[in-house]
Amino acid sequence: DIPIVLIDRTISGFPADMVLANNMTVAYDAVEHLILRNHRRIGIITGPLNISTAYERMLGYRRALEAYALPEDPDIIKTGAYDSESGYRLFKELMAMDNPPKALFLTNYDMMLGALTALYDMKDPSTVPEMVGYDNLDVSRILRPAISMVVQPMDAMGEEAAKLLILRMSGDLNNFPVVHRLKSQLLIP
Repeated sequence: DIPIVLIDRTISGFPADMVLANNMTVAYDAVEHLILRNHRRIGIITGPLNISTAYERMLGYRRALEAYALPEDPDIIKTGAYDSESGYRLFKELMAMDNPPKALFLTNYDMMLGALTALYDMKDPSTVPEMVGYDNLDVSRILRPAISMVVQPMDAMGEEAAKLLILRMSGDLNNFPVVHRLKSQLLIP
């Protein structure tokens, strides 16, 4: 048998060690941050819900809305393909609404880049929502105004996966399969 360690994904019914981020918790934190900044109409651009990361981030979004007794509006929940093209298209759809969201959670780096490209193409920047992006602190530093960013512990995830893989290659199958969830951070400028 060849040892396999999944990083940042789960596969239902597939027994493997996994190193994951705390997607649901940090998504909750991101949406709560927007709520505490007095936003009540918060949109989301997410990836396909059959992918574990997208599913978990959507659960965090929904739980934050529920915790603050805010309605879930299906018109401002947009699902794309985890690529910049869908981020661009979905951002434009949201901003073209008669009542666009006043805040937006972008749950994936590529979709965030697409949304930011669409933002720079906007003719009326006064309608720009407050945003929380994902996975790239460098991008958040160059934007004006800066946006809050969820940052995953990618180095630590890689190190933990390598340790697990070496352990399994040595024949140690204790506690198989192991799931390690590492803490992502919400960085607020």
